[in-house]
Amino acid sequence: MSDELLATLPPPLARAIQVCTAARELADSHEERGMIRAAGFIARAALKHSGQLALSDALAERIVREYVTHLLEADLFEAAAILLWGPGAFDWRPESCRRVWQGLMATDKLLVQGAGSMGKSYGAAAWFYLDWFRDPDWTCIKVVSLTAAHATRNIFASIKTFHRTALVKPKGLDEDLATSIQSTTDSKQGIHLVAIPKGESGHGTLRGFHPSPRFGPTHPRWGKVSRTHVILDEAEEVPDGVWAGVQNILSAADSSVPGRIKIFAASNPRDRTSQFGQRCEPKFGWGSVEMELDKDWTSRDGWQVIRLDAADCENVKQQQVVFAGLQTYEGYMAYVSRGRTAEASTMARGWFPDEGISMGIISPAMMDNAMGLVRFIGPVVPLASFDLALEGVDQVLCSYGRFGLSDGWTDRGGKFHEFKAPRTMLQLDSQMPFPKAATMEQAAAIVRFCKQMKISPNWLVVDRTGNGAGIHDVLCSTFGSEVMGLNYSWAATDTPVMGDDSQKANELYNGLVTELLFATSKYLEFEWLKISPGFRNEELVKQAVSRRYMQKGQGMVRVEAKKDYIKRTRLGSPDALDSLSMLVHLLRQRGGNVATMTERKPETYVKPLESMVDSVGGYVDFAE
Repeated sequence: MSDELLATLPPPLARAIQVCTAARELADSHEERGMIRAAGFIARAALKHSGQLALSDALAERIVREYVTHLLEADLFEAAAILLWGPGAFDWRPESCRRVWQGLMATDKLLVQGAGSMGKSYGAAAWFYLDWFRDPDWTCIKVVSLTAAHATRNIFASIKTFHRTALVKPKGLDEDLATSIQSTTDSKQGIHLVAIPKGESGHGTLRGFHPSPRFGPTHPRWGKVSRTHVILDEAEEVPDGVWAGVQNILSAADSSVPGRIKIFAASNPRDRTSQFGQRCEPKFGWGSVEMELDKDWTSRDGWQVIRLDAADCENVKQQQVVFAGLQTYEGYMAYVSRGRTAEASTMARGWFPDEGISMGIISPAMMDNAMGLVRFIGPVVPLASFDLALEGVDQVLCSYGRFGLSDGWTDRGGKFHEFKAPRTMLQLDSQMPFPKAATMEQAAAIVRFCKQMKISPNWLVVDRTGNGAGIHDVLCSTFGSEVMGLNYSWAATDTPVMGDDSQKANELYNGLVTELLFATSKYLEFEWLKISPGFRNEELVKQAVSRRYMQKGQGMVRVEAKKDYIKRTRLGSPDALDSLSMLVHLLRQRGGNVATMTERKPETYVKPLESMVDSVGGYVDFAE
């Protein structure tokens, strides 16, 4: 251990590392009497024992075990790791490992989005084993993995290796089964692998997994309750049902007793719309952080996020192998030399790709920039759309918004962005579910809502696909004939999407649904639409950035069929996105204002030049 590194550590930790390094060297010096030599050194150097010690193998092991426990209870994990495994089996010195350990010490909700081969899982495996070691009889750790085969090659396999190779183990049963490590016969405690069969939702995986009353003496730090930890390995691939279980566990968290419940999830960042990606999103959106500057932040859902960038890896910075097993300079350059690709962002920089999926209609950056509140400077008009979702979830989804003249908007961070010139803006204020009902009852509920929100018939649009046609017809009869109806099987319109488009929609888009989604994309990109951050819009964001399109004939594109989208993403029907796209279409068709991609040049009137002779009403003969 270099003196330079020791000098940067707190004195108690630096001293403990020196003791453990020497003790470990003594333990390795002799196969039979190494433990006794190490215990004797610890007794003199750390426990300040003077005089001769008559140590048996059992007493020596007890001294070493109790010293390791003492170190762990003092949160001196680095020293304990050296004594248990030696410097060859595990090295805590890489910056990536130290940052993960610091995060695990400081917070109970930690997400790590990291580049490849940065030790995010290996370092966490060591930390959790040490954390279990200090209270093995009353600590339960669930390691959740997609399949048992996957787990046996990753974090759970690392934990088992740490247990098998430790100089001493916790006192007790020392059960080391195929899918668990226990110190007692109580299967509610210990370290357990939870493998989710392929194709299952994960619901119920963590059911009933809560701290329980602990018998015996009160623990000085955690009181009379056991501890519960969850590790999500390759967290971006973990099914949604597991995350629901995590939320259920967190409902029992007590902020006054940190460390009792701890959730850790790590993954290579690929998809911002995944459950893992959504929880990583910064408090003020992805636009508030930068790849070259930000290494950690607090997410909008209160998680602490650590980003491990291979550009910061010692191997890469020094262009030589400083720490074996971590990403090398050659490996890093193999990714970044291809340009700013999605793979380079994920595997080299530990960053979610900015532009999302190729052939995507709406990028994550568009949705992030869309979050804000419009400032209107004149009268506003309320409008609404209803996606009847006859093939989706058991509810009707309403998008409610307003439009009017605006001079700018305020983002989630509170910064006001002024337009160069006032423009007619659309603000999505909320999306709300309505219970499904029979035709007449459904139409009546829509009418009641519109009257309450002062929405006139000509500013209401409903989906009249399939059975929705009946509801639209009833609305036209009972509310007003101006109610707009849309059928997703219709062809695209013969109007341009933007005022400066050179082609009409039906020359670019195969079908009305494709026109609606591309129009929404353009309204987002060129800032004619803003989405209020005041309502939960995660589903909308997820659906928007997940929708894909394909080429359909020469010069035409078509959005993927809804059934293909559902099958590919397993996200359900994209009703929130459909409802928003209908609202944009309503404004496009009836707003009387054409959105453009460029700033309009102000119209100027040039008065024709005329001579003095031209201005004279008639001919004047000056000869007279």
